[in-house]
Amino acid sequence: ADPNGKKPHGNSVQTKRTPAWCDRILWKSSKDIHLLGYGDASDIMLSDHKPVFAGFVMTLHEYLPKELECTIQKARRMGDLKEMQERPSLDLQDQFIDLGAVSYDERVARTISLINQGVVDAHWHLSATGDKPDWLEVYPVQGRVQVGSTSEISLVVHVEGGMSGTAEEFATKDQIDTILVLSIAGAGDKFISITGKYKLSCFGISLETLLECRPPSQARIERLCSQYNEVASPALQLPEETSSEGV
Repeated sequence: ADPNGKKPHGNSVQTKRTPAWCDRILWKSSKDIHLLGYGDASDIMLSDHKPVFAGFVMTLHEYLPKELECTIQKARRMGDLKEMQERPSLDLQDQFIDLGAVSYDERVARTISLINQGVVDAHWHLSATGDKPDWLEVYPVQGRVQVGSTSEISLVVHVEGGMSGTAEEFATKDQIDTILVLSIAGAGDKFISITGKYKLSCFGISLETLLECRPPSQARIERLCSQYNEVASPALQLPEETSSEGV
């Protein structure tokens, strides 16, 4: 070595010093790993640092594409199922309400029960497809049903006359029909069908509307005539004239 602390190394001069981190290989693993060999490339003289190399043996996991995809899909289905289980669940006892025959100025009431069979509280709102008919009263129109509890919706059908009445609507028809939409927050919509038959009446209808109504059909006229002929009394038999001589 020369007085400056340098020693010749092949055709170059190498400084004597402690090897830096780039001259070492560090490893750490939670799995078993074994060192097979360690060395350096002493024939490379571009720097006073020599490249080092090492060989290890270890156990690795191989991921199979098909099995991995099946596992991912299963995890997604389990996540969707858990999400579905945590959604509100309201059960309607009856979604088809048949009012039967409804007469003028008669209040026909029905009740709909809402049962919460889910694991979270259910918030709901009631509306009609289109405009709510004036002959239908609904209370309440929104609310919250706690887990394991039951709430009720009251329906009242009332056909009446007057300025704000609905009898005019049934002047030429007898079918009562509408659909209510029960919207459940986070769980979609359910539909409630309300049907019935209105007994036609002249009450509550203006004279103008009555005059505009169509006359009865020919078949009805013939049926009324036949019923009348069956109950009509026989023709009166007039006695024969008797001649008398004047006195």
